Amino acid sequence: MALEFLKRIFNPDKVSIELEEIQALVLRSRPIPYYGTVALLEIKDATQAKQMLKDLLPLINSAKDWHQNDGSSVFITFTYNGLEKIGVPQDSLDSFPESFKEGMAKRATFLNDVGVNDPKNWEKDFKNKNIHIAAAVIANSVEDWKKKLEEFRTKLDQNKGVELLISQDFGATEEVKNVFGYRDGISNPEIEGSGIDVPEGFDSPLKAGEFVLGYPGEGDITKPYPQPEILGKNGSFMIFRKYQSQVADFNKYLKDNTNSPEEAELLGAKMVGRWKSGAPLILAPEKDDEKIGGDADKNNAFSFKDDEFGKK
Repeated sequence: MALEFLKRIFNPDKVSIELEEIQALVLRSRPIPYYGTVALLEIKDATQAKQMLKDLLPLINSAKDWHQNDGSSVFITFTYNGLEKIGVPQDSLDSFPESFKEGMAKRATFLNDVGVNDPKNWEKDFKNKNIHIAAAVIANSVEDWKKKLEEFRTKLDQNKGVELLISQDFGATEEVKNVFGYRDGISNPEIEGSGIDVPEGFDSPLKAGEFVLGYPGEGDITKPYPQPEILGKNGSFMIFRKYQSQVADFNKYLKDNTNSPEEAELLGAKMVGRWKSGAPLILAPEKDDEKIGGDADKNNAFSFKDDEFGKK
């Protein structure tokens, strides 16, 4: 089945946030297909690490052209320990939220990371308290990915202030199926002020403050953000998790709770909200419709207008 992808419409007259101060991947959809590498880094020497950041800046894309998913992008983010290690002043560190300061392991009970998911059972690399930086390279072609990754690695190799702890490649084909077999990569939150021009029939963009610090959110309130402004404004918080998907258990649950393969498919669609083709349940309530699933003008053209409680 051929799949079509909706090109997000950009209108420069609708830009009201500082795109050049925001990292591209905060607003940009993943390209389709995509190829990438994520790396976790430890800061060994703060002075040399600062120099590495200066060297990396030319590789990090701003969100100025977020709507163009061509070429490659580099993304970089810090843990609280990383900001502390590189020498961010204490009064600035104090302005970060407690949940960020504590880190994921200490908040295990809030995140239901108990039992088999307890931090003591995490892979060894992710128990390391010296994960200071997470960086990612992502591109829409093998050639662009390898070229940008080589540039990134060269910058790291030339600097002894940062040590690579772990890296892992990732990617997806044009089909963009998740591990459960469902069409993925269809929807991406649209952000007001980014220049997005939402087609008729789609939901309104989200207020910038829901994702980008320093702007009003849906409640029309600009929440406190890390200081000084040059550090906090236009930033965003990122969650990095590696998890195991229990595909066999999911399929067994569908089979055990239905009376036929058709019923199992419907139950799965109700749990996911889409059929495997990508057709949303609200537009194809009884059976899968590959035409809708592959039609970029339809597979995301729905809202909660006729589904107020989100049951579909």
